[in-house]
Amino acid sequence: MRTRVLILTLALVGTLTLCAGAAQRGKGGKGPAVPAPATELTPEETANILHMREEEKMARDVYQTFAEMYDCAIFTRIAAAEQRHMDAIGLLIIKYGLTDPVTDDSIGAFSTLELETAYDAFVEAGTGSLPAAFEVGVQIEELDIADLEAALLQTDKTDIQWVFENLLNASDNHWTAFTRQ
Repeated sequence: MRTRVLILTLALVGTLTLCAGAAQRGKGGKGPAVPAPATELTPEETANILHMREEEKMARDVYQTFAEMYDCAIFTRIAAAEQRHMDAIGLLIIKYGLTDPVTDDSIGAFSTLELETAYDAFVEAGTGSLPAAFEVGVQIEELDIADLEAALLQTDKTDIQWVFENLLNASDNHWTAFTRQ
């Protein structure tokens, strides 16, 4: 299943990269131009894309913190998956000409107070025992699943749906991995 998700993510990254490159070539292929969004986003779609970008970063940062804290492979693997999720959403940000909320990629740095507070709370809750850290993983994936399901209800754009559905499937897998622990 992980291989399928990885292949789908890589296919999306390649497709969106080609689209972004084509959009940036400008008229007649002469130099860069500001890419024009393919279609207009609703305010909800914009908010969901930007929120999910930072929420995936928050998950990645928590898991990286726990990977260092506990030297546990599950956190390392899922942190790497969360980075791929960030990258996929980053390509939507490029495609639609949005301003990326991830301006500082260091661990624990966020543009929104909500996600900075969540990061701090999750790390605190998982510090002290490996079982507590696994429970935090379950909570983060439940949050991710709920937010992705809500975002899917607010878009009719197939590219956004495709990315969010793949992230939802991956979050289900992450949830399962953490609950098995």
